[in-house]
Amino acid sequence: MEESHKVYLARVALTPGSYELVRVFGDANGFPFHGWFDVPLNSPLTVTPNTVTYIGRVNAKLRPRQENEFRAGPVLPLVDQAVTGISSSTWDIAIDNQAEKDLAHFRNSFPALAAITIAVEPLPSFDREKAQKAWEDGK
Repeated sequence: MEESHKVYLARVALTPGSYELVRVFGDANGFPFHGWFDVPLNSPLTVTPNTVTYIGRVNAKLRPRQENEFRAGPVLPLVDQAVTGISSSTWDIAIDNQAEKDLAHFRNSFPALAAITIAVEPLPSFDREKAQKAWEDGK
């Protein structure tokens, strides 16, 4: 835990090339309810051969939707999504470069990274308009 928030370390092995990091799916549950959420990122990502790269920390804060803002997750199942607050909420998203702090967590959790040079290339800032358009287009 950090500042009363949970921090999750994510790592992915990819072949070199260009990608788009479209979204992060997850669930929020507390028996007997189970809600599904979707954090839209829609960020370009380039993987360079033979590198380990830090792409930043995604901070997603749930808040009530206003007007026609994109939803934090689907509406169905009605009860679970409503009780967890996901269907009536949206995300405030920031992509932060906290490499100094985060890389220490990664190296501590994954000893194989201890002696490896890690490139720091944070994703671009979150584009709310792009996320809204993708949601409206059903993507």
